[in-house]
Amino acid sequence: QYYGEHAIVLSDEHRPMAITDKTPDYLFDFVTAFPHYFLGSNADLPIVGGSILNHDHFQGGRHTFPLDRASGETVTTSHHVDVSIPDWPMSVIRLQSPDRDAIKAMFIQIVSAWKHYDNKSLDIVSETDGTSHHTVTPIARFDKGVYKLDIVLRDNHTTEQYPAGVFHPHPELWHIKKENIGLIEVMGLAILPGRLTTALDAIRQALDDGVDVLPEQDAVHQDWFRELKSQNRAFSKDDLLQEVGAVFTRVLEDAGVFKRDPEGQRAFHDFVISALGSGV
Repeated sequence: QYYGEHAIVLSDEHRPMAITDKTPDYLFDFVTAFPHYFLGSNADLPIVGGSILNHDHFQGGRHTFPLDRASGETVTTSHHVDVSIPDWPMSVIRLQSPDRDAIKAMFIQIVSAWKHYDNKSLDIVSETDGTSHHTVTPIARFDKGVYKLDIVLRDNHTTEQYPAGVFHPHPELWHIKKENIGLIEVMGLAILPGRLTTALDAIRQALDDGVDVLPEQDAVHQDWFRELKSQNRAFSKDDLLQEVGAVFTRVLEDAGVFKRDPEGQRAFHDFVISALGSGV
C-alpha cells in the first residue's frame, strides 16, 4: 500500500469510471461516515488518470498529503463556501463549507465551465474532432463539521510536439517519471518505478567516484547526472532523494494546466470567477 489504510471503494455496479453531478454526493457520503479518511477519484479520461477506467471506483485512506498542507489564496466567499486556489504546482480549486449542497452546486458549475474552456495562448484545448479533453480529479475531506473538496483541473489533449500529452510529464523528465499522473500523485505523493532503486545507488556511487559518464544501463539519467555533478558537492542518500523530489515537482508543474507564472495565474483566477458566474 502507498500510505496508511489505503482503501479502494468500488461501485457494486460494473460501469465505467465517470465524474458526474453525483460524484460529490458519493464522496461526501463516505467522508461523513468515515471522517478520518479522505476520498477521491482519478480522472475519467486516459493520460490524465492513473487508474483503470472500466470500473467505477474511488481511493481513500488515513493520510495527510502535501496538497492538504498547501496554503490557499482566497478567491471569493459565496453562498457560505470559501473558494481558494492552493499554492500547488497543479491547478487546484478548493471549496470549503459546512454546507455540502452548496459545494456540490459550485462543483457542477466549475466542471461544466471547465469542459468547454479554451485558452490557445496557454495551450488549453477542450475538444478536438468531437472528443472532449477536459475533466477533473476531485478529492474530499470532512473535518470538524466542514467539508472540503479539492477540484484538480485536467486536460488530456496531445500535439505533435507532445504526443504523450501536453499536460503529461515532458520527455526530459521521463528518466524519473513517464507514467500517468493519478490521484495520489496529484496530492504530492510520488509513485516512482522500482528501477530507480538501483539507478539511484549507481548515480550516488558515480558522484562519489568522480566519473563523468554513467554505466550504459543508467545512461537515461546522464543529463540529470551532469546537472547533479555540476553542484560540486557530496550527496547523501537523502540528498539524492531531495533531488528526485525536485524533479517530481517539475512533473506536477508539467501536469498543471494553468502554469505558476503571472499569465497562467491571472487566467486561472479569471476562469474561477467566470465559472462561478452570478453565484459569486
